[in-house]
Amino acid sequence: MGRSPYERARRLARDVLRECGADEPHKIDPFAIVGRRNISVKYGKLEGATARVFHLDGRAIIRISHDIVQEGRLRFSVAHEVGHFLLGHRIPSHAELDGNRDPFYNAHQEREADAFAVEHNTPEAWTQPFSNLSPSMDTVRTIARTFRSSIVASAMRYVELTSGARAVAYSERGCVKWAKTSRAFRGRVPPQMRVGAGALAFDYHERGELDTRARVVPARAWLGVMARVSEDIHLSEHAELVREPGWGCVLSLLWVASPGAIPIVLSR
Repeated sequence: MGRSPYERARRLARDVLRECGADEPHKIDPFAIVGRRNISVKYGKLEGATARVFHLDGRAIIRISHDIVQEGRLRFSVAHEVGHFLLGHRIPSHAELDGNRDPFYNAHQEREADAFAVEHNTPEAWTQPFSNLSPSMDTVRTIARTFRSSIVASAMRYVELTSGARAVAYSERGCVKWAKTSRAFRGRVPPQMRVGAGALAFDYHERGELDTRARVVPARAWLGVMARVSEDIHLSEHAELVREPGWGCVLSLLWVASPGAIPIVLSR
């Protein structure tokens, strides 16, 4: 990937991996750098976040929500907070955070900490080969197993690194919560849009049952009726339920069903 405003974070993540002797995926451990930098980790109730880093009595502490149940989400949350610490973002005191649910960092700092966590937990050089595999949730699960990352983070990394026309969308209560598309995916999955009829996620939100097999679905079900695509253009969708407090709904991997067909174009 080319240089970006977050290259500093990615470079630092790679330096940390070398410092901790992580030269293979199974050796990646965000808790290793926590121990090296004498950061304490505590678990407990946490409102409005999965983890937060703060200072108490001159020592950095990462508090982790006890609601996290997935190992991959735990590892990402720890790496994200370590990112804030190592990137030199101002770490608040315990008094500043106590009872405060408002974001402490600005959008750039949050994205920078995310970039650190992504590169630390799923290094581009090691994850890139998986991006050449056929699109499916099976591929995403392989990434998740290899790097002990969450299914959500693994799907996003796959879409980020692939050269194909891919997208991942997360939907709750019938609406798109967020979506990420690859550079080759010439379209937009609008946030807050109601998932259209024919999509696997639509069926789940309507009936409470998810078909976990990949299926060809109308492109408009995900791009919206305002998208300049004809009704006979389709995408493939492979979906999975994400069972985690704060998530807990449908993650859909999407790709162009017929690469030689009329290309997907931006919505109006």
